[in-house]
Amino acid sequence: MTRGIIIGNRRMKLRFLVFLIITLLGLSYLISLTLKRPLYDVIQYGEITTWDKCQGIIVRDEKPYFAPAYGKVDFCISDGEMVEENDPIAILFKDNYNKMIMEDLYKIRQKISDYQNKNLIQDLIDTDYDRVQEDIEEILHAIQYGSVSGAISEMGRHEYQLKGLLSERKAILDKRELSNNYLDHLLTQENDMKEILDEWRVDIISPETGFISFKLDGLETQLTPGTVDLLTLEGYMSFLEHQVPDYNNNEIIAGVPLFKVVIPDKWYIISLIPNKNVLYERNDSVKITLPGSADHELMGKVYKTEYLADSVLIALEMTDDVVDILGARNVHLEIGTQIKGLMIPNKAIVKKRDKTGINVLRDGKIQYLEIQVQATDGERSIISRMNETDILDLNDKILVN
Repeated sequence: MTRGIIIGNRRMKLRFLVFLIITLLGLSYLISLTLKRPLYDVIQYGEITTWDKCQGIIVRDEKPYFAPAYGKVDFCISDGEMVEENDPIAILFKDNYNKMIMEDLYKIRQKISDYQNKNLIQDLIDTDYDRVQEDIEEILHAIQYGSVSGAISEMGRHEYQLKGLLSERKAILDKRELSNNYLDHLLTQENDMKEILDEWRVDIISPETGFISFKLDGLETQLTPGTVDLLTLEGYMSFLEHQVPDYNNNEIIAGVPLFKVVIPDKWYIISLIPNKNVLYERNDSVKITLPGSADHELMGKVYKTEYLADSVLIALEMTDDVVDILGARNVHLEIGTQIKGLMIPNKAIVKKRDKTGINVLRDGKIQYLEIQVQATDGERSIISRMNETDILDLNDKILVN
């Protein structure tokens, strides 16, 4: 006989009772869900730090120098070196120069040096003469060796050094009158050759005070601080895709950029940030890290913003040194921002008809207020009210979804 439980005049099977109990428990759970009380949180004051990774374009005040003639150049300044206006940068040897005249000039100068040694050294007491003469002979030997071997890579530097030493020696030798006809003849020959050489030699000097850079990309006159206010998204993308010309700083062509002077007073980074984690505003302070400088944060401020559908075009005015990135144009960077203000959990944010807001408990009633998200880290957001008439205070109770 099947066992069961008798309810009223009917015997109920055990499995039916189990099914009935499960059904009742399920209904009870559903009812509890519908009657569940809403969850609330409160508006707090807090701080959020965000880092936006993006691509950037460096904008600096740069003055390119264009080669005045065809030929070869010998630089006496290193890349990244600080120069003053009118400082010597290089010597340009025009490609019609006469190598033999240059060799003859150095021979004449050696004869002058030898003559002065033999006839005047015993009359000179100045102890500086020996030092100066040794330096002159060392440089003359180096120049002669370079001339014979055909290497002119250090000619410019030697020229400047020799010029200074000869001036110093002349000041010493002027203590005695040089009236010998042979010496006069040598000096006349030297002067005549210098006049010939000056026709194919061009001294290149710095047009500005700043840092020398030999890394040119053809954008020096297009991307200037004055263009930052006018830069659009289309212009930014065009500069980002710019192909750098292949410049050769040894074989010089007239009209081609030879070097540039970077004036470090003011420089910018233009960037397209592909999200809207932060609402950037003019003069906001930011931190910048560049490749290779993870331990060194640069400081800057927001100069200009243009908000697009899913990104923001931003111009950052930098306040730190530009020396480490003299030759860079396109860079990967991270922009760090610290935002302080009214902070809420992201679960409290409600989207309604393309508007962003929160549900605030006021006088026992729920009131929807439109807000603006200043910054978010994915879990919390710094917010501000959208409408001037709305009231948004610390410790206001808000509905959490």
